[in-house]
Amino acid sequence: MNKEVVNEVYKTRDYEAFKLLPGNRTIDAGHIVKLKKSFAEKQLPIPIVVNSNMEILDGQHRWATCKEMNLDIYYIVIDNCTIKDVVNAN
Repeated sequence: MNKEVVNEVYKTRDYEAFKLLPGNRTIDAGHIVKLKKSFAEKQLPIPIVVNSNMEILDGQHRWATCKEMNLDIYYIVIDNCTIKDVVNAN
C-alpha cells in the first residue's frame, strides 16, 4: 500500500488560539454534555480542522468540550478554507 503524509496533527491547550467561524453551526449544549461523558471515559485524538486564521471549520463541539474539561486539543490546519467550503462538506 502506498502511503503519503499530507498533513500534521498538532496538540495544544491554548484554547483561545481558536476562533469560531462566522456562519458555522452554533454549539449545542446538549451535544457538549454527551461529549463530556464520552471524553471522561476516553478522549480519542480526533483532530479539529482549522484554517490558517485558526477559525474552526470542523469540530467546534470537540473544541468546546476540551476547553471545559481542560483537555488537549488535537488539530490540523487546512489553508484557504471558508464557510462555503464547510457548507459544501456538510
